[in-house]
Amino acid sequence: MLKILIGTMYSGERELDRCVEALKDQTYYYRSQFLIEHLPENAAHDQLYKQFMHHSGEYDLFLKLDADMVLADRDKLGAAVSLFEQSPNLDHAVFSVQDWMTSSRIIGIHMYRSRVRWPQRAGQTGADFLPELQGQRRHFTRGHPSPLALHGPDPGPAQAFRYGLRCAHKAFQIGPKGVRPVQAITHWRLLRRLWRRFDLVRDPRLGLALMAVEHALTHDVSADLCNYTNPRFWQLLNLFTAMTPVEIHDHLRPVWAGRVRRESMWIRTFTQQLVRRPWRARKAG
Repeated sequence: MLKILIGTMYSGERELDRCVEALKDQTYYYRSQFLIEHLPENAAHDQLYKQFMHHSGEYDLFLKLDADMVLADRDKLGAAVSLFEQSPNLDHAVFSVQDWMTSSRIIGIHMYRSRVRWPQRAGQTGADFLPELQGQRRHFTRGHPSPLALHGPDPGPAQAFRYGLRCAHKAFQIGPKGVRPVQAITHWRLLRRLWRRFDLVRDPRLGLALMAVEHALTHDVSADLCNYTNPRFWQLLNLFTAMTPVEIHDHLRPVWAGRVRRESMWIRTFTQQLVRRPWRARKAG
């Protein structure tokens, strides 16, 4: 039986208890779980990968499971492990999760063989910091066992606001990095789904996420604003929390409800980024 080390990054997400309980309920035995708490994104990822590599001789597999991820049923962990048992050359498996904010599947969970290595960071953001592999990386995002977990099934206001900021950065390619067209299109689709869901159910958390997107579009914001450790994050959250779902909907509807205006907004903003920075192609592997 392969031994698994599970690393969980936690910054106050509501789902932590459910995340831990779902792991305990798995039919497949897992060896150990550790928490990395209340660190900025890059620092948290760096600590996660250092812990993984430090324990590479004690475990066969590593699982990156954030605190807002709740395994979907009791057999999901075993199903993921079986992929590595069946394919000795598999080093990195990517799984989709069911995202509450957009009511759709998104990429969200990564499992690694313990022989992978993360080199010293050279400007990469946490989520895009891929390890060096000896074997293969494969995506299991459409068929079994995905969706592996529920993503953010009960988000707090801060989680929802941060979700919107992070999606906006990727959809509109805000920041100093090279432009990734595929990433931009993927996350713009998520934002369209976010609007449709908010338009349907008017949940205030969905509205907060969209107001975060609006702020990212109209202000000069950095990726650091997405960190809970940034005081400005909380100032903005408090400002927008004072708005009711009806007020937020009335504010967003003129642009977001109409397809032409909405798509023009994305094209205009994304094009501005294209002329400022070079395209960035992901390395194969």
